[in-house]
Amino acid sequence: MSYAILGYLMIALIVVLLLTNKATPITAFVIIPPIVALVAGYSIEEVNGFIQAGVSPSMGTALLALLSIIFFSIMTEQGLFDPFVNFLVSKAGNNVAVITVISAIVAHFSHLDTGTTSTLLVTIPSMLPIYRRLGIDRKYLYLVIVQAIGVMNLLPWGGAITRSCAVTGMDPATITVAVAPCLVAGFAYNMVTAWIYGKRAQKKIAAGILDTGEVGLVVEENRDTKLNLKYWINLAWTLIIVAMLFLATEISGYITFFIAVVGALVINYRSVKEWNAIIDKYAKNALRTSLVMFAAGFFAGILNNSDMLSNMSNVVTSL
Repeated sequence: MSYAILGYLMIALIVVLLLTNKATPITAFVIIPPIVALVAGYSIEEVNGFIQAGVSPSMGTALLALLSIIFFSIMTEQGLFDPFVNFLVSKAGNNVAVITVISAIVAHFSHLDTGTTSTLLVTIPSMLPIYRRLGIDRKYLYLVIVQAIGVMNLLPWGGAITRSCAVTGMDPATITVAVAPCLVAGFAYNMVTAWIYGKRAQKKIAAGILDTGEVGLVVEENRDTKLNLKYWINLAWTLIIVAMLFLATEISGYITFFIAVVGALVINYRSVKEWNAIIDKYAKNALRTSLVMFAAGFFAGILNNSDMLSNMSNVVTSL
């Protein structure tokens, strides 16, 4: 019972620290579980073994997260998604419900790299001018973006899946296939709610309630993406990588994305200097995500390999 209490206290403490912004996931996962394990009576050697057992399975997932972020960031910078986004924006017109639905589609598409920053930098500059021109309440734009992020994180390289894999040791593609119905249902739900938001916004506009205030945001000009040979090679390369991820299950996801990143560098940049510069540009965000994966291994290793998890399960089943 004491192990169960310590296990629940450990989880509760980590959750409170994260929700109150008193600690980052890395510091919370690295500091709290070992301390709790030592308090539970385990030796330093045992705790070290727990951590090793937890971190080892997360290495592949952490590499997948790091490399996928770099790959899709390169493709976003090269304007791979721009023609699709521009096409949708050109079809928006003045129908408010259609505009909010298109905003949701753009947000889903731009979050293929599962990077929140790139999603905001693609969706807001392309859609916000339309919202301001018609006086549409901007909160609906932010709502559809947040909902899109939640759904698209169910992709194999998404934060929700990679963090789950870091804890369970499962293959990301396997989990995504299992939750594919949820992904589809989530996308459909987001389309319906986006339409509802549009109808609500239309009623506000009809009532004379217009949102035309300043945004406090510098909107960057859209890239002048040309549909040249390099664009089609990038598109084909991306489709090949996604297909490999789901169909070539005998190849680890991080190996697929290693190949993806190398191919993207060779296709789009010509010198070692450029290769190093683009890696440096996106490595910061990618590394932060990967470190969270490794840190989660501390938590998972101690929870799963000590007696905490089994005792916690016994408490639940005895209720």
